[in-house]
Amino acid sequence: MRASPQAGCGTGASRFAPLGLAAVAAIAASWQCWINPFIDSGREMDVPWRLLQGERLYRDITYYYGPLGPWANTLALRLFGHRWLSLELVCGALSALIFLLLFRLTRRAGGPVSATAATTLAAAVCMAAPRGGGFLFPYSSSNLFALAGALLALSCAAEADSERHDRHDRRLGLGALGIAVALSSRLEIGMAAAAALTLTGLRSRRREETVGDLGVVAFGSLLACGAYAVACLGIPWARLLADGPFGPFLGMPREWKYLYLKAAGLAEPGDAAGRMGASLLLDGLLVAAAAWLALPRPARPARRYLVPLGGLLLLAAYAASPWGVAADSLPPLAAILPVLALAAALALLRRPLEGRERARFLLFFGGAALAARVFFGLAVGPRMGPYSALPLPLLLATAAVLGFDVLAPRLPAPPVFARRLAVLFALFGSLFLFRIARLDNQPRLAELQ
Repeated sequence: MRASPQAGCGTGASRFAPLGLAAVAAIAASWQCWINPFIDSGREMDVPWRLLQGERLYRDITYYYGPLGPWANTLALRLFGHRWLSLELVCGALSALIFLLLFRLTRRAGGPVSATAATTLAAAVCMAAPRGGGFLFPYSSSNLFALAGALLALSCAAEADSERHDRHDRRLGLGALGIAVALSSRLEIGMAAAAALTLTGLRSRRREETVGDLGVVAFGSLLACGAYAVACLGIPWARLLADGPFGPFLGMPREWKYLYLKAAGLAEPGDAAGRMGASLLLDGLLVAAAAWLALPRPARPARRYLVPLGGLLLLAAYAASPWGVAADSLPPLAAILPVLALAAALALLRRPLEGRERARFLLFFGGAALAARVFFGLAVGPRMGPYSALPLPLLLATAAVLGFDVLAPRLPAPPVFARRLAVLFALFGSLFLFRIARLDNQPRLAELQ
């Protein structure tokens, strides 16, 4: 009988200790460098301040996302004062909720080890993401509201078959609230979560699950329509189309189209294909090394040290390569994740979804749908764009579940592979934070008081 890679994972609050350490390390590495007052961060303060002065969203204020984020930030400024810290506290609370919901969904889809690894790496990367992507003050806090709502809906739906009857209505209510929050914050994120729940419901074996999932989507969409109706009441349709939340979908300017094509990796398909191929090769080599190379044997116990030594040599080669320059991003290890998540989700649709496969489909498809904007252009490192951080929590959780819970039990030595994979996750996060710290602390950067 093979040992489970989930054994010895700790219990209670100890599971969240790595998450807290990673978040603190990320904040320390990027301290005071997550705000760009000359581009989007200035808008994040200006819009709620103007709402406090009596102006109207979409009528007096140009804003391309849903109304929930500005409304919540206006309340924060009223309660805590008109300063950066007020909005950082809101984003910090949203980030904590996002990682807790991610842990809950990933544990249901895989187990506590994969949930701990995924949330720890996600905290390290997302809290310190550069160029307006960092979760402590992103280019748009509406992203965090929408992601928190989407994860709330997905995590509630993932536990449909494990609940008691007295929790059924509560789960459906929270799921509908999550869809409503996501849709009224960022339409595309809410639609991604709604699509995941709709497909899950249609492919569920039990009729009550189908009715519940579709009911959550319908009721959540109705609540979101109410929020948009209040925000848009009396505003001409032409104004909403030009400078409101529907403009990016129905009247997108030509410049935006090129920007989104470039972010998605479709503006330069040759470069995108090369990046995807390099990602697949690098990840394949790392997984193969962790799975089969230098497995310890009774007659040759020293073989277990070959992989760590090889890893140190690779790190040394990386530090001496052009990829080691602080201005460049990390190797494209994560570039293949959106494609991998979509392929894994589609593979699960071959049979009805129930139990753990239901949770896995929600996680995999949700990650792929959220990554649509950077599907072939996902990058992680100092030069990553602001769009890359948003889907990373679900994509990293997908990688953790596929590695720790799907692949590991099929290998000759599951515990060895699980330990090596955990080390790879830790190294990737540590390299990212090291590079962010080097980039952010350059003398050419000026401090903003």
